[in-house]
Amino acid sequence: MAYVPEDRGSHGLVQSMPVEDNILLCDTDAYLKDLTRPRVANRDRIARAIERLKIRVSSPAQPAHELSGGNQQKIVLAKWLECHPDIFLLDDPTRGIDIGTKKEIFQLLHQLASEGCAVLLYSSDQKELCQACHRVIVLYEGHVVRSLEGDELTEENLVNAAFNLAKRPEPSTASRSKS
Repeated sequence: MAYVPEDRGSHGLVQSMPVEDNILLCDTDAYLKDLTRPRVANRDRIARAIERLKIRVSSPAQPAHELSGGNQQKIVLAKWLECHPDIFLLDDPTRGIDIGTKKEIFQLLHQLASEGCAVLLYSSDQKELCQACHRVIVLYEGHVVRSLEGDELTEENLVNAAFNLAKRPEPSTASRSKS
């Protein structure tokens, strides 16, 4: 199971460490295999991870804190991808990143889901939830109040469910034809 926290800078990666070390953090076997040369032994894996997620770095040895928020988020994802998790838990994974990186991250999440990985996403952005998810479960005061999918998965229905408002009845065909 992989967890991508909302605060990537404090909880998702080690800012002072190089990109290459951050990518290997979750795979302790690979990282500890050769304490004197973990990067050398895993150079190809690191290069593949950087390429797969299109992480923009001057070098794998570049410290994580020098990168943009979007590239830092990609590092957090890359480190978990190295462990091949069955479940991805993500807390606002696109908060504070540019639109292009958001698109790349959601493409990756869709790819993971199509490969059989369970992707559970929390987002404070209703529009993003509607675009990125197949189904959204809305909780109110700790209880499931609504499950939305298909045509029901709209921003209006999400907001109504989030505030525990009653679902608006659909206008009947007879009343629509009179107008």
